[in-house]
Amino acid sequence: MSDNVRGQAEPSQELIDCVIERMKKDIAEGDWTAIDELLTFVPHEFLVGYLDEEEWKKWGYDGVCENCAGPAHYHSDVILCVECEESLKVLDKHGVNCYFCNALVDERECMPADDWNCDDGGDICPACQKRCKKVLREGDEGFGEGV
Repeated sequence: MSDNVRGQAEPSQELIDCVIERMKKDIAEGDWTAIDELLTFVPHEFLVGYLDEEEWKKWGYDGVCENCAGPAHYHSDVILCVECEESLKVLDKHGVNCYFCNALVDERECMPADDWNCDDGGDICPACQKRCKKVLREGDEGFGEGV
């Protein structure tokens, strides 16, 4: 099991498939009790995100998040969901571009790129850090196009 964006254990695909099959059975039998109860645990913005975009305003959202495509509100001159807005606050304060892949990342998750770029400065994102470790282990190039 991995963690989801809220830091909670994420269910396996096998468990999700079993629950879907049970839901189909309950729906076929006209029993909505368990589904109704389960939906009370789903965060508001995820329930709204399941609906057609035309219905989002009815539930208090302005449109599609320009970052993740979920239901969102206006934030300055862009539309962002709550989670992306929080990430933007972090990136406004701690955002850097990875020396290798140019991804915008939180500098606190990076390592200095100096050992890999002749002391040219910059930071390496977690994904490129894994590639750096692979280079050390296997002695291959590790970096190139698409990085």
